[in-house]
Amino acid sequence: MAYVEADGSSDDPAEATAYAAASAADPERVRALHDRRADRLERNATWGTRAGALPYHRERGADPGGRGRTALSEALRLCTEQAQAQAQVHGLGVGDGAGLTAVVAHHHRFAGVQESATSRPGAPVPRRPRRNRPYADEDHGRRRTAIRGRPRPDPSANPRTRGRMNSLLACFAPIWILTAAGYLVSRTGLLGEQAEPVLGRFVFHVAMPAALFVMISKARLDTFANTSMIAFAAGTVAVCALGLLTARRLFHHRLADQAVSSMAAGYVNSANLGIPVALQVLGDASFVAQILLFQVLLISPVILTLLDAGTGAGNGVGNGVGGKSGGLTRMLLMPVRNPIIMASALGAVVSAAGWRLPTALGHSCELLGAAAVPTALLTLGMSLHGRPAATGPGQRLEVGVTVALKTLVQPLIALAVGGLLLHLPRHQLLAVVLCSALPTAQNAFIYARQYDLDTGLARDSVMVSTLVSMATLSIVYWTLGPSHP
Repeated sequence: MAYVEADGSSDDPAEATAYAAASAADPERVRALHDRRADRLERNATWGTRAGALPYHRERGADPGGRGRTALSEALRLCTEQAQAQAQVHGLGVGDGAGLTAVVAHHHRFAGVQESATSRPGAPVPRRPRRNRPYADEDHGRRRTAIRGRPRPDPSANPRTRGRMNSLLACFAPIWILTAAGYLVSRTGLLGEQAEPVLGRFVFHVAMPAALFVMISKARLDTFANTSMIAFAAGTVAVCALGLLTARRLFHHRLADQAVSSMAAGYVNSANLGIPVALQVLGDASFVAQILLFQVLLISPVILTLLDAGTGAGNGVGNGVGGKSGGLTRMLLMPVRNPIIMASALGAVVSAAGWRLPTALGHSCELLGAAAVPTALLTLGMSLHGRPAATGPGQRLEVGVTVALKTLVQPLIALAVGGLLLHLPRHQLLAVVLCSALPTAQNAFIYARQYDLDTGLARDSVMVSTLVSMATLSIVYWTLGPSHP
């Protein structure tokens, strides 16, 4: 039935009338249609599908009090999580009035789910509100209006598209502002000569572990086991390996510097830039959360292991032990000595066990973790004062190669794997390529700074890739976005 296949969003009166007639004449058949449609959607359900289409069908299927209620509860949970991310992006805390207002507004904006008839026996089931997405993918069940003979408008003339592009550019503003503030703080000597190393240690040892612990403890560890993550992981692993190889063969760096080069080439800025970009362009940040887990639980431990092995004594992370047996002991004890890995492991244990943090502890960690990103950006800005950017041909070439790997090669590999090998639906392919095109995370600079390595490559890669990605992210959206065939 066309109305069911359109997820109740059809604006054709004939289809709505036919659906109403079929519901009255053969309700069992209609319920079976809703269940079949929900089963198909559930196989590759995105955040938007779980928050809208799935509960719409489940509450009209054969088990509204069971599967319908469960789907509605899941939609409410997803909307609340997205609202929390939205509130954090705009500097709001969900514990205060402004944050709660953002949660409620975000829920009403994205959920598309009204109070279920299962909670009010005898009440009529409300019609699911239509979404203003006339060119959404058919994988979401919404037919393209071009099928009805309407001409597809010029994307450049679409005010909705222009608004999203302006919002995309606005996502970069906090990065530049906080980095510039750090530069001014260092230039004026406001915090003294030791401000940069002290703030760097604070981020590495205190703020970042708190943020990672809270994030992972609340996450579902099974969420990143999907085909979209395979495409993203393929690009990340390939580019990190290329960055390591070029640093070793082309620029002849030692192991620790090779690890920094690898991270600068393939570690995306998924936290302070990935979340707002995903919210503005994709409509939700669920895939970015999966990327965060992947990078924190799999990529970071490998990078930190290489850094620890390359520097010998851990350089401020822990006390080294000499000799071959000492090196093995150091490697085995690194999860205990390294605060990043320790916090991630503890968060994974809490999540796997299904525990909930006490309110006081969770709120304290959230407040502490919220200082990680702004402090890291301030530290990055401080490093720009008194330290000129890459000037020699070799240094400029290395920065250029690293930025090219990050902003061009990584999204192209993700596009090839996701599109040609895995045949991802268009909306999933957009998410994978867009997130792969994000610039280098400032974590690369923080790690290099903490291990007393040369921070020039990491610092310049963060700055240049952030500037270049403003263009590459726009190109990805214009190429794969919903307004394009």
